[in-house]
Amino acid sequence: SDLAGRVRGMRGRLWVLQILLALEGVFCLLVGLSHESLSATLGMLFVFSFFCQAACGAVFGIAPFVSKRSPGMVVGLVACGGNVGSAVTQAVFFSYFGFTTYEGFYWMGATVLCLGAFVGLIYWPMWGGMCCPAQAGMSEERYYIAEYTMNERAAGLHLPALAFAHESRSERDTVGCCARAATCLRDASLGTGSNHSRTGLIPPQLQLVVTAGGPGVSLGQAASNGRLPATSGPCPTAAAAGVAAEKRGTASSEASHPGSGSLY
Repeated sequence: SDLAGRVRGMRGRLWVLQILLALEGVFCLLVGLSHESLSATLGMLFVFSFFCQAACGAVFGIAPFVSKRSPGMVVGLVACGGNVGSAVTQAVFFSYFGFTTYEGFYWMGATVLCLGAFVGLIYWPMWGGMCCPAQAGMSEERYYIAEYTMNERAAGLHLPALAFAHESRSERDTVGCCARAATCLRDASLGTGSNHSRTGLIPPQLQLVVTAGGPGVSLGQAASNGRLPATSGPCPTAAAAGVAAEKRGTASSEASHPGSGSLY
């Protein structure tokens, strides 16, 4: 899960969970079909148990990202759901409905395959889902501080969530990072990002001040140097958007304040 997260972000984690659940279901089903051979049954049961535990680990690689404000509640519900599920499957397939042990494994595997398909419905607006792209203009900061009221934000209670949001940018799909970076730069060049900066919605790396002769760094330079968030290296699309944004900002500033040389 972590390896897939480094390559494809949260979408990679979801795909890993889906694949592990599918393999778990298949081998559980095969346990029910291999009842004529003890060695085959034990082998299938071993592989089924391996993928079962791996899927549990993949679930807990995703659950902490659901909510920063109430992570204990989320993880508690996930753990509780696992215990309830084990009790229900034990009752349904091995206790009350007259299935043989092999039939119980067969139908339990079929159930895992069917329920595992619902992983495809999991969706984060800032990261997307297994087959769905991220929502345009959505950021980790906006998602996580939405759990806090304005009064709580004024008291600074949302600051740990902002720090977590900053770190969770690693869950972005690297394929789509250029487009999101270009969107941030475009919004900044149009002046729509100023209010976002005051409320902590724009990452600190984009809150750049460029002054004539001062120590500031331009948006174009930041993009060209690969200093935008959520990218492990330079992003050509973001760099081009940054240079264009800087030129538009300079022209607009010179027209409004001749000789000032200030973008923001």
